[in-house]
Amino acid sequence: MRLKWLWWFGALLLLGAASVAALFLFFRHKYPPEKIRQELEAALTSRSGYEASIGGLDYTWSGDIRLTKLCLKPRLFVSDRCFVHVDNLRLSVSLLSLVRKKPDITSLSADRLRIELFADSAKQPAGKEAAKSWQRSVAQPTGTVGGNTTALNVGRIDIEAGEILQDIPSVKLKGRHGFSLHLKGNESKTLALNGEIEGQGGFQLNAEFSGMGFAAISAALHERKLPPMLTLKGEIMLKALNLAALDRRLARADGKISFTRVGEQVVFSPENLSVQLSSPAMKVLLSGRFPVAPGDLSVRSAQGNVAQQGLNAQFENVDFSPGKPVSGNFRIAGELKVLAAPRDVAGNFAADGKIQDGHLSAQISLRDFALPLAGQRLTAPVLSAQFADDVVLLKSQRLSLGRNSFIANMTITRRAQGPLIRGSLAFGEVVLEESAAAGSAPTGEQSATSADVALRVSAAKLHYGKWQLSDITAQIKLAEDGLNVENGSLIVARGRLNFHYRSRGASKQLRFTAAGLKADEVSRMLALKGTVYGLIHAQGVFEWSGQGSDAFVKTATGYVSGSLGRGKIREGFFQKGILTGPLNRLEDKFQDIEFASAEFSAVAKNGFIELKRAYFDAEEWNLALRAESDSAGQGKASLTFRFKSRFVENVASPLHLGISSRLDGEFYDLPFACRGNILSAACYKQNW
Repeated sequence: MRLKWLWWFGALLLLGAASVAALFLFFRHKYPPEKIRQELEAALTSRSGYEASIGGLDYTWSGDIRLTKLCLKPRLFVSDRCFVHVDNLRLSVSLLSLVRKKPDITSLSADRLRIELFADSAKQPAGKEAAKSWQRSVAQPTGTVGGNTTALNVGRIDIEAGEILQDIPSVKLKGRHGFSLHLKGNESKTLALNGEIEGQGGFQLNAEFSGMGFAAISAALHERKLPPMLTLKGEIMLKALNLAALDRRLARADGKISFTRVGEQVVFSPENLSVQLSSPAMKVLLSGRFPVAPGDLSVRSAQGNVAQQGLNAQFENVDFSPGKPVSGNFRIAGELKVLAAPRDVAGNFAADGKIQDGHLSAQISLRDFALPLAGQRLTAPVLSAQFADDVVLLKSQRLSLGRNSFIANMTITRRAQGPLIRGSLAFGEVVLEESAAAGSAPTGEQSATSADVALRVSAAKLHYGKWQLSDITAQIKLAEDGLNVENGSLIVARGRLNFHYRSRGASKQLRFTAAGLKADEVSRMLALKGTVYGLIHAQGVFEWSGQGSDAFVKTATGYVSGSLGRGKIREGFFQKGILTGPLNRLEDKFQDIEFASAEFSAVAKNGFIELKRAYFDAEEWNLALRAESDSAGQGKASLTFRFKSRFVENVASPLHLGISSRLDGEFYDLPFACRGNILSAACYKQNW
């Protein structure tokens, strides 16, 4: 009995299998793979709007359909290259749904899916035209989207080892980029997308959405708007993703961005997103809320926070649309050293401002500002400035350079070729140490800069060693070709000195004129052995190389000439030691000798000095000196003293002085010569 039942059960199984096989053979005869291939090609072409082709199709009795060489191509393109190419595509579908022309695809899996972005070789678009061509052909395909043609319903999509080839010259991120995609669900769908951009990091997108079939997806892509019934939420994880293609000031980003649909916008919310900036070089954490309209990708009423150690920035009411200027409000506070500033700057800053239609304005304040500058420290306990677009305005701001305070009124304009700085610096009483002055002299490299600076500098008084200067004004200009000090003017030795100074690398030039300088004060400042009294009027030009007084003495080339009005000489080097023997009786006459006028001229060449003429004239006597020496005073000199007999009549007669034979007309002529230290009286010997 058992065998009989087993026999009947086996027969039924064989009959069922034969029926299924017969049905499958009938189905293949009635609906051969070629016919289904054509149906799918037509459906894809109609539903996607692209020209679709399928190289081959086969299916099994279980409902698995395998496609090979699937290609989707923009209809406006002439090139044979595919926009989407799949080597092998597997569909799990009910065969009866194909008969009803409403394919019910439970799953779709693709192997070697490739998306190619390229310039149409036939049309040969170049530059931006390539991108525009894709916008016309890919973003706006032709077709009966959402019409009453064959419907496609997919329950699950799996794409592994996908690839995007970006080959449009004008579009950034060229190369081969990998991705994988997993989409499942019917009414409510979940999407997982992983991407790896060649050499630029990667990302992971996870999303949940509902109320959106494939027809709605296609319509949304074409019309750039959210379907009314769509619900959407998810997150994007960035993995060292390079953002330089979006903005060259950005580098890499790591972290999570959540998003959800709110009304007609998708709100993106970064949560401590780590963003590495390239300009300025720093890493910041970004948090906030960015509502984006899918239609034009505009951002409305964004708000958030950017933080970094030592820096915090808040922004609100930020509006942005592609191709249009940004608007919004911001507040930034932090330490100056975190900005793109000299790393040894110190202090804190705060800025409150807004951007209106791309125009930026802000009020900036600094506290405890300090910056090493020219061997000293530039400081300000409190400093405020106004900022508008590329212009910073400082008005009546008090700063100090070392111990010397000044008032600054400046306008700083940012330019591509370097900042443009205009304004004035007004010092009070300045004490300048000799060591600080030597260290502050600009080197050849420092004097050339990309900044274009023109400042009017003034000081009520300046103390520099033995020099006492007052009422100082000058126009300072600093640019790429070097430093100029123009229209310089100051009071020294109770007279007026006007000057022009130029620096080009290591090369320097000084031009000056002097009027009414008291010679005795100049003698004291120059530490001369003797003292000359009178008012000096002079002019000169000198050129030299290097820094400091030593470089000037050793390399100076130029001239100086001038004259003195009525005056006198006291303690001159020729008044002691030169007049030996019987002439020694004349020393008392030279202790305080007056003259009616004097003139002098000298030239210098590479540190070698030639005193062309030093001439003192009085009614009863005159003195002429010529000399040549190096910077140490070593050289040769000739001095001629001429006087009338009545000049010495109260001292001794020329006969007693032993010079009766030196009479030349009305004057006795006494020449002296020196070889050695021309500033030493002991060097001069009688030359007769």
